Amino acid sequence: MQEKHDISVANADVVSNRDVEMEKINTSLNKENLVVFEVEADGHCLYRALADQINRSTDDSVHVFTQLQSHSQPQKNSIDMGELRSIAANEIQSHRESYAPFMGIFGDDAESNAEFDGYVLKVKSVQAAEWGGQVEIKALVCALHRDIWIYSSDLSNPIIKMNITEDSNGSSSSSSIPPLKVSYHRQYYALGEHYNSVIPI
Repeated sequence: MQEKHDISVANADVVSNRDVEMEKINTSLNKENLVVFEVEADGHCLYRALADQINRSTDDSVHVFTQLQSHSQPQKNSIDMGELRSIAANEIQSHRESYAPFMGIFGDDAESNAEFDGYVLKVKSVQAAEWGGQVEIKALVCALHRDIWIYSSDLSNPIIKMNITEDSNGSSSSSSIPPLKVSYHRQYYALGEHYNSVIPI
């Protein structure tokens, strides 16, 4: 009986922290006439949030769908999280030298190759539901030729802008096409971090 009470108290704290964080993010977003649009939390949240952004977009969706068709898929007017997983995995696989160091993979031996291939398979797998993070966001920025902006409750840096190009000095340049916008939540669920879509009010 005491254990159930302890779990309820812990969950109440998580909900409270989640609400505080959500309020901070939405307060920041409201200044730009934006709001958080919640997506399912199932390990695919980054991909679901970005799919929502692309499917709402009127600016560059054609480029994304043309790219999908080049992978032998029939013409369609929307994209889902599984397709975005494949795009991210293909980008990482095709540019190992750009991504492997950020995964902690530095060698070119059999063990390192197996570790890299395993990582790519997890990114691609809908069944594994591997959580996406900074490596996958950068891969999608490059593959989709779209900037991705990540809003958070961090008042010192409320927007992280992942831009298409970055020079050797670390300076980045943006696309003229509006960015895809997501929110990053540290306190969303007791299980950990979460991404949502960011939409106009």
